[in-house]
Amino acid sequence: MRRIRDWLAQFKNHLQPDLFGWEDDSVAPVSHNPHHNGASAPTPKASPNSTSHSKKTATQSVRTVVLGEQIVPYRLERSRRKTVGMMVDAQGLRVRASPYVSVAEIERILHSKSNWILRHLSPSPHADTPSRHRSFMPDLSVADGETLRLLGRTVQIRWGTVQQLPDAALSEQIVWVKRPRTRAGAREADIRASYQNALANALGDYLLAYLHQRAQWYAQHHGLRYRDIVLSNAKTLWGTCRRDGLIRMNWRLVFLDEALVDYVLAHELAHTVQMNHSAVFWTQVARMCPDYKNLRRQLKQFDLRGA
Repeated sequence: MRRIRDWLAQFKNHLQPDLFGWEDDSVAPVSHNPHHNGASAPTPKASPNSTSHSKKTATQSVRTVVLGEQIVPYRLERSRRKTVGMMVDAQGLRVRASPYVSVAEIERILHSKSNWILRHLSPSPHADTPSRHRSFMPDLSVADGETLRLLGRTVQIRWGTVQQLPDAALSEQIVWVKRPRTRAGAREADIRASYQNALANALGDYLLAYLHQRAQWYAQHHGLRYRDIVLSNAKTLWGTCRRDGLIRMNWRLVFLDEALVDYVLAHELAHTVQMNHSAVFWTQVARMCPDYKNLRRQLKQFDLRGA
């Protein structure tokens, strides 16, 4: 399995209305850091009025916390983990933490991540309606044994040393991640970033394995030829195809369902024969992905620019 050598690869970062594009070989690409989530806001002082109120259920509690000037509800789920994880889904903010971590410590972490949380909870300024765009990026602070939704599947994340990793570090059910080395006295933020980078690289491997398998199938059954598939960190494009047949796919696709990833891949493979969005191009897409119109509408619900 190839490593993710193209996460910082260069690419043409121009905006297309449908979040796709094709590349000109003469364009000088731009380097990006695929794991940067933006600077965290300073931790505000706790307000006497910011005490959370809980409404308990059997396995979780629903609480509120004041972030900036907003009252943010969140679901607190207790689990066997050493770190505090969070994600924003269709139901809002979800936080997972060990029963031994106090609510005060959890909310201190929420304050430190307030920029990320509020950005993912807020609707896109380009949305026609408040619910049009959906956040899909999870927090990459994932402990050993926890799960992520990858390509529509529930996949377990396992951390280990080189000696502990199995020969096949990837499967449909488990992604093994090499535990990074950290120097003594390293800052907590640096340690967290190194673990997130290691996980992101492993997720990139997981996505690339799927993309190569599907691309070979499409090429074989539809008589297509492409040069290679690499990953990009584009903030406006799900995929691009160059005139020489090099296809770049956004690494964040790993968090979407297989059907949506297949549509993006079919779209870019169609550009190997039609470098445009003509009627002939869409006919080619329809041959590979008959339900492309519905999938295209679904894809527009996800806000790539806010990821």
